[in-house]
Amino acid sequence: MLAHVTESLHVALLPRFRQVALATVAVAVFTFATRCYAQVQPGAAPAVEQPAPLTLEESIRIALANNTNVRTAEEQVVKARAVTRQARAGLGPQVSAGVTHSWTGPIASMTVGTQTVALGVPETTITQLSLALPVDISRQISTAVGSADLARLAQEFGLAAVRQSVALQVQEAYLAVLRAQALENVAREALAAAQEHHQIAQLQQKAGVVAPFDVLRAEVQVASYRQDLLAKQNAVDLAVANLNRVMGTDVNRPLRLVEPALPERAAVELAASQHEAEQRRPEVLQAQTLLQAARKGVKVARAGLQPSFALAAGYSYDANPSGFAGQSESWNVSAAVRLPLFDSGATHARVHQAQADVATAELRERDAGQQVSLEVRQAYLSLREAKQRLSTTEKDVAQAREALRLAQARYRAGVSASVEVTDAEVAFAQSLSNQVNARYDYELAQARLDRAVGRPLGEYPEKEEGVK
Repeated sequence: MLAHVTESLHVALLPRFRQVALATVAVAVFTFATRCYAQVQPGAAPAVEQPAPLTLEESIRIALANNTNVRTAEEQVVKARAVTRQARAGLGPQVSAGVTHSWTGPIASMTVGTQTVALGVPETTITQLSLALPVDISRQISTAVGSADLARLAQEFGLAAVRQSVALQVQEAYLAVLRAQALENVAREALAAAQEHHQIAQLQQKAGVVAPFDVLRAEVQVASYRQDLLAKQNAVDLAVANLNRVMGTDVNRPLRLVEPALPERAAVELAASQHEAEQRRPEVLQAQTLLQAARKGVKVARAGLQPSFALAAGYSYDANPSGFAGQSESWNVSAAVRLPLFDSGATHARVHQAQADVATAELRERDAGQQVSLEVRQAYLSLREAKQRLSTTEKDVAQAREALRLAQARYRAGVSASVEVTDAEVAFAQSLSNQVNARYDYELAQARLDRAVGRPLGEYPEKEEGVK
């Protein structure tokens, strides 16, 4: 009884199921034919010219030139260099000149014998030239110069960190495009396998070997792979747009990327990588430099309690001298010593502030070191996992390809069901996808490890075998 009901349902639903599948295929074929027809019609849009090949290095160069964070960091370096020059100028001589023209009245006078002598002049012009030279006996100025120079160096390390971050973003976006394109090719290959199975099923049905349900099942499988291919094509478009965004170019700009060659890498050891990161990461070097600058800041604050010494010289020329023995020219040389005695605790307060800055810089340096060590560990583990996956995918793809070939051959011989072929198709497509993902996961993990270590793009250790 149950078998009879099942057969009735199969007979009733099979024509409807076949109509739906055939309609789906017909729509797809009609759409494809319409597009082809439009392309060959007179007046149709000409073929889009292929863009020039774009390498990973060129992509990074474009991004570094356009990125606002990089340009902002560059301006901060320029500012820090100017601050250093300003601080260093405090050790040099200061020369100034001035001209004073004055009017005076009324003018007093006195009589000597029969002669009246004016005690002043109604109008005069005085030209002055002065020279000041600080003598840094307390080393306050030189210490401030060293602190400013360290701050400049910290800004340069900050710029290097921003540039490395942008380079990694470009690498991630670049590899995402290549991954999406590779997955699109996987979808095309899976669709081709499904179409081949559909053709075999049609031939088998005409020969009376299989039921019409096998053809319908194959048609549905083809339609499904077409939908998957469309999704993969959209993923490529979005990945290209994102790469353009990261580079700072028009998101609608077409790109043609060049697959980067996988360089021979040295064996990777976690402890060695972490040690290398401590020596190279700009964030760690910046934190260490800021700590040194903070310590110099304490010395600068304490120098406020030390005496200061300065030399000065001046020259004056009066174009209209007055008095009984008026002199047109005069000069002076002076030496000044200043010893602070009491400033209501202002200097001690500045010292305490500088010491607090040192404590803060020490905490930040320790945190930067721990953060970098964590990033290296994460990148190292991801690289090791991707390496292991990559070593197994090639064999998996070969096995899945052979399984699909055998399933199709068995189906042609009429000794297996259609579901065996469709299962083999799914397994084959999945193995190809796994291979693509493993390959680009490995490249991405290597790029992130290079960034975590602080290694510039294209700089690799000497070749050794394997990843330890």
